[in-house]
This record gives sequence, C-alpha cells and structure tokens, in this order.
Amino acid sequence: MSTIPITIAAGDYDRTRPIKDGRVPVDGCDVTYLTMEPEELFFRAIRYEEFDVCELSLSSYIMQSSKGKTGYTAIPIFLSRAFRHSGFYVRTDRGIDGPADLKGKLVGMPEYQMTACVWQRGFLKDEYGIEASDIHWRSGGQETPGREERAPITLPPDIDLQRIPDDKTLAGMLESGELDALMLPRAPSCFSASSTLWRNSFSDHGGSQVWFHWERSASVVSSSMSRNSPPRRSLTMVAPPPIRSRSSLRGTPTASSCSTRNARTEMRSLGVVGASPAVTLAASAGRSIPRSFGIERMIRMRPMRPKR
Repeated sequence: MSTIPITIAAGDYDRTRPIKDGRVPVDGCDVTYLTMEPEELFFRAIRYEEFDVCELSLSSYIMQSSKGKTGYTAIPIFLSRAFRHSGFYVRTDRGIDGPADLKGKLVGMPEYQMTACVWQRGFLKDEYGIEASDIHWRSGGQETPGREERAPITLPPDIDLQRIPDDKTLAGMLESGELDALMLPRAPSCFSASSTLWRNSFSDHGGSQVWFHWERSASVVSSSMSRNSPPRRSLTMVAPPPIRSRSSLRGTPTASSCSTRNARTEMRSLGVVGASPAVTLAASAGRSIPRSFGIERMIRMRPMRPKR
C-alpha cells in the first residue's frame, strides 16, 4: 500500500520526539520530520506555507485566518507552554521598579505580532492598566539584525511601533541604553543575573505566575498556550466536529471567574464568538481581529467527552 509523503516541522519537544524518531508512526504517511527554531519555522510557514504539518504562532495564525490568508487549519495541540512573566528585561537606571513603570518607556521586542508578546501586552493591560498605546514599541532582531514582521500588520494610529535600524539588535540597544526594556521569549545575550545594569521587571516572576494563575483570569492552560500545530487545509479531509459551547466550559478552570466573563464580553465586541479565554486574550491584546471573524473559522475542536 502506497504512503503519502508529508513534512512535519516543529521544535525539539519531548511531546513530539516519538514522531520524530519513528516510535509513533503516522498511519498512511511517510514522514519527514524537520526540527527547527521558531524564528525560521514561523517565517517560512506564514510567508511560504512550506510544510504540510507544522508548529505555528497562535497569534499570527489567528490574524492570517481572520483575513482568509492561510492554507493551514489549526488543531488544539499546544507544543510550547510557558508563562511569560520572566520575559521582561529592564535597565535599572530608568526608574522601572515594576511592570507599571513601563508606561511611556521605549520597549523592544522581536515582532509585535509574536504570541509571547501578545500575552505580555495582555496582562500588562489586565493587571496593571497599561494600554498598548502607553508604550513606545521598537521591533527587530534580538541577536541578529534585520528581523521584520512575518506577516503584514495594521495597527491603530495611537500605537507607536517602529523598526530599529537594520544594523542594530535589541540586545545591543538595551546594553547601549538606546532602549529602556525588552520583552522576549528568551534572555538576551547582554543579560546577566549578577549585573546591576539590568534585571527582570518582575522581581519574583515565579510568584507572579502563581498569583496570576490562582487569583486572576487565566488557568495554566489558557495563559500558557503559545503555539499550535496546524496541518494544511488541503490535508484536512474530515468534516469539522461541533465547537464546544459556552455552557460546556462552565466549571472548568478557564471559565469560572468573573474576569473570564469579562473577557468573553470583550471577545463578543470583537466579533469572535465561542472562544476560550486564551483566544480572547490573544484577540483583545493583538487588536487586529475583524469584527466579522468567528472562532469556528479558525480552529477544529473536538467535543468534550462527558466524565464517566
């Protein structure tokens, strides 16, 4: 029996390694597994759709799907899970004693649309009242110059987003004092725990993560979903199962708090219905989802099985 050749591209995760080394086969398919870093993978997938199945930026996928410009269909498999409180790096000579002091500062990030930064802007707004328009954003390569947005974005006029010069890096500009802070998925090369020039904005980011989980709107799942793994639409040949209703989410960790109900109100105002708080945060913080966009166009969800 002939097999279908497919290419799977993702990071080197323990959750996907059995597919990579062949311990778990894909029925009817001859798999070529490519281990790639997110920067290259997401750029090639969004720009050129090079892979049949791949890990993909959730925020970029939502944005592209809302415009009808993606050949992928998302499935709810989240490979990268991380709290992003540890991703704020600030200079100690700029009067930044906590996250609230980022208002009015020059803050660098690799891409405005990257999912990690969407989460970070989300809880800056929800927990500290800092709007995206309150910060002056600068984007570019963290360690290698010349990075640009993987997909075109259109932002409201009140948001100040500018690319850094093509011959400079975010890490270099933080070190030289040209930037006040950085929002990153990993530590910059200039960062050192023993240095007095810069530190993490959350002095106890581990404690902040626990507080954020237990006391506010996000659960471990909804606050840490970063990247999903969609197949090409052309490979998806089964009819989509029904979307989970709002009532089926009641009583779960992601849908019981008052702030979650407020998040759903925000989502409805954006025209995205039936979404989990995770997607709510992504859409509201990203501010790039058309009002006519419905969640049923974006992701295939299996119906929840009743507990026995």
